[in-house]
Amino acid sequence: MKPETFFDNFEVLADAPNGVQKLREMILQLAVRGKLVAQDERDEPAEVLLKNIKANQKKTSYNPVEEEEEMPYDLPKKWEWVRLGEILALEYGDSLPSSKRSENGKYPVYGSNGIVGYHDKFLIDKPSIIVGRKGSCGALNICLEPSWPTDVSYFIIPPVEIDLKFAYILLKSLNLEKLGKGIKPGLNRNEAYLLVTSLPPFNEQRRIVAKVDQLMSLCDELEARQQKKRESRTHLNSAALDRLLAARAPGEFTQGWRRISDNFDVLYDAPENVSALRRAILQLAVMGKLVEQYPTDETASELLKKIKIEKIKLVNTNKIQNDKKPSKLSIEKNPWEIPSNWIWATLQDAFEISRGGSPRPSGDPKYFGGNIPWITVGEITKDNSKFLESTEDGLTEDGKERSRVIKPNDLLLTNSGATLGVPKISKIEGCINDGVALLRQFHSYDLNDYAYLFLLSQTESFRKVKQGMGQPNLNTSIIADWYFPLPPIAEQRRIVARVDPLMSLCDKLEAGLMRSQADIEGAKEAEVRIVIAHRKPVKFASERDSRKLLKLQKYHRRKRLF
Repeated sequence: MKPETFFDNFEVLADAPNGVQKLREMILQLAVRGKLVAQDERDEPAEVLLKNIKANQKKTSYNPVEEEEEMPYDLPKKWEWVRLGEILALEYGDSLPSSKRSENGKYPVYGSNGIVGYHDKFLIDKPSIIVGRKGSCGALNICLEPSWPTDVSYFIIPPVEIDLKFAYILLKSLNLEKLGKGIKPGLNRNEAYLLVTSLPPFNEQRRIVAKVDQLMSLCDELEARQQKKRESRTHLNSAALDRLLAARAPGEFTQGWRRISDNFDVLYDAPENVSALRRAILQLAVMGKLVEQYPTDETASELLKKIKIEKIKLVNTNKIQNDKKPSKLSIEKNPWEIPSNWIWATLQDAFEISRGGSPRPSGDPKYFGGNIPWITVGEITKDNSKFLESTEDGLTEDGKERSRVIKPNDLLLTNSGATLGVPKISKIEGCINDGVALLRQFHSYDLNDYAYLFLLSQTESFRKVKQGMGQPNLNTSIIADWYFPLPPIAEQRRIVARVDPLMSLCDKLEAGLMRSQADIEGAKEAEVRIVIAHRKPVKFASERDSRKLLKLQKYHRRKRLF
């Protein structure tokens, strides 16, 4: 394949998911394989360069590159296969404590990946490549001035036979970070020296550097353009959903959704935007904008009165606990407008709220390893299912005595750690750990399905609650005092009946987009391998896969979600 063919298809390759990153990698591979620029018969062969390098360096012998598996592709005539140690030397940097560094010194001080300060003295006075040795193992930085590489880095001053920027390209193509080992990865230079690479004539090195600079600059432009496009799409999506959420009159809502529906292909052509649609659907549901209100429905005010009557009887007979004291945190009340036949309540108005318990010590076989389902935060957050139907681990009878028992149809909510605020309805009897809260109905009205949707709509708000500097946590007082927009029972059923298929539709849309992206990326990766292998080029698959993606999007658009 001629280089011109690759350049003609440059922007096509960039359009794939992660396309620009793949292009950068491809450019480097083409560069070190002699396929990026044309060869010139007048160039001095690399064999001469290699003899000069060896004549001027320390006498270190390496096994010649002879095995076929070490030469996976053909090189141009005047190129040479070499081991890295034959042409470049990685020298140790020197320690320079942070107390001796400043922000206004004369010379840059390098850590394992970039400048970490300045100093009035330098360790090396020539242009160099700084290579991460510990920490950011294999990270590369070019420095064109005197500098001080510290002891967590190596530095390379290429011989005169190798262009500095070409040496950087060569090192970048070797992916030195893959050699990193240990908890804090370290790069062993003796292992790096054994890596096989290629050496072109000096003048071709210069031509390669110029072409790589040109193409990498084009990659930067493409990346910036794609980022701008993503930001624009996200802004349009947010603006359209905001107008929908802000709609008050039915006509405004219909107009807002029509705007989304008419631009569905543009707004939802990427999986990440489907998440915003899910959140909007949930928010519309709990604002009373997703289904119609019927004047024949019993009002939520009447429903809440009946629930309170049952609650008083149960509290007086000690069957449930009385209300918890309000949280000391300032929890917003009545944060949005609701229909006239709804009512603002708190979660403890409708649920008895308690926290799980974990037997101690953790892992003790006296408590753990039994047959009683053990429900942890991980069990609730491991998938997006509405229901919990099984667990991997269990408790013994002794463990059960030290935990909190839950029943089928209990509503659960994670209330600790980074994944707090995730609800699930249990289909099983079991025990919950201390990172899970229980919301149990104490009355004869089934609110679980609607309450599940409400809790799901509040996940992000739950995670914004600040309680000191420790691990994120929602104590039961916060959950109990959390606002709860309560619709009539009949409307709750209509809401759930509308939301469930919409969520399923979002799942299918997201899965379809991800499959299409994976197909396109796979096709582009195959094309990259063909280009690098210098085989006969095949037709790019982007048009075919793009049509598949467009067909899927139009199908969902025709569904007219609302």
